[in-house]
Amino acid sequence: MQILDELICGTIPSHPLYLNLKAELAGVIFDIQNLRYRGQHARRLLFVQQGSHSHVIVRRNHNQFVCVVSVDHWRQRTAFTIIQANVYIDVPS
Repeated sequence: MQILDELICGTIPSHPLYLNLKAELAGVIFDIQNLRYRGQHARRLLFVQQGSHSHVIVRRNHNQFVCVVSVDHWRQRTAFTIIQANVYIDVPS
């Protein structure tokens, strides 16, 4: 979670950065995988899911992180509470 905090504060990764999340909404746990970091603006992080090209915004809400998704057929955005985040960096060999 500290890496997410550093990205929100403006740290720019030197290599492509990927994120896998476990998030919770109303007691249900969701896995959100293969998110590639695209940038930061206004203390929000933008990730794009590989394959589906869906957008996920990660931000801090008081003392926890949330991810916000918006799907075409949903009537509104939904915020999931992030309970685990695994970040990995694609370092070329």
